[in-house]
Amino acid sequence: MTVCRRRTGAGHQWVVRVLAIVSFTNLVRHAALHHYALSIVSIDSSPRLDAALAAAIAQRAPLVLAPVPASDTPGMTRALFAACEAAGAQAGIPVALMGLDASAKADLVSAINSGCSAVSVTPSTVVFPHVVAEVKSLTEIAQPCGVAIGAMLPDHAEGDGAQDNRPAVAECIALAERASLDFLGVDIGGTDSASKRRAKLDYTRLRRIHEGAPVPLLTRISGEVLPDQVHRLIESGLTLVHHVDAEIPADAFKLWGSAGRAAEVLAQCPPLQPVVHVVEFNVPAGALPELAGILQEGRQRLAMIPGVRAVATGEAIADAARYRHCWIVTFANENIVDYYRHHPLHVDFANGLFRPIAEDRLTIDFRLTGA
Repeated sequence: MTVCRRRTGAGHQWVVRVLAIVSFTNLVRHAALHHYALSIVSIDSSPRLDAALAAAIAQRAPLVLAPVPASDTPGMTRALFAACEAAGAQAGIPVALMGLDASAKADLVSAINSGCSAVSVTPSTVVFPHVVAEVKSLTEIAQPCGVAIGAMLPDHAEGDGAQDNRPAVAECIALAERASLDFLGVDIGGTDSASKRRAKLDYTRLRRIHEGAPVPLLTRISGEVLPDQVHRLIESGLTLVHHVDAEIPADAFKLWGSAGRAAEVLAQCPPLQPVVHVVEFNVPAGALPELAGILQEGRQRLAMIPGVRAVATGEAIADAARYRHCWIVTFANENIVDYYRHHPLHVDFANGLFRPIAEDRLTIDFRLTGA
């Protein structure tokens, strides 16, 4: 949380504002426990971000923001994620960030380092064993970082003789089990909304997958969905609804049961706080000529570790300082502390280059509680 001073008619008053970026996993757990569906909204622009937050704030509802950059320019991508994180943190409602359409390690690491606590994987193949291997390789990176991973099997190729090109229920269940998914995307219809008709939804398919795969289920919804349909979907196992309409329905959060839950969710879901890893150190005079090169090498290597959001080095201003040099490494969350410590990139650099010249050092991990 952060504390600010607000001017009132009687002078100044200290106000506590809760920083509301929370863990996706905690949000989903709360939704499943209380039988409502958590809303996911794709964000591709500032107006879309403003509209999503305004709607959720008005209805006091938890929200998942999923940045979807319209440009491949790295700076634009980072700016969109940063905008979602900054605006969500100040919204006063519980907000989680989700990365969409990750298909490679680079996509996953970028999403984690941008503050996402969940990532939805889009397989690059339709061959089931390859899909499992591909998704599982990303799951093994994300889960030790405290990041939830989900995926949805792609449809089979058209023209294979089947009337329904959707993957079989048994394959969906097997993917969740074999890839150790935290949530599973399921196609049950409801996204063909050109005419805004009442969505046609496959409740039986959803229920069968729910019975076989004990993980939260996600589906994409567009068009008109009525309260009786929402009730059947949630009873059939739906926990996450991805709104794909250009405009978010005014009553979306109320319809799906999340409206009015912000306070209780904030009380039960602690904020997802970054961690700063600080190493203060000295080196012998004889090692000073090689120090700059070692620090540059470390900044490059350590920044490649998933969950490392920033790497900086510094030098003391005061000549009499106990320690002359420092590392400041920012982690996405507390789970990264152990992951970083044992990651091969860190171990090789620390043991091979840094520790031999920095025997005099002090290391502390700080949980950030305000900014």
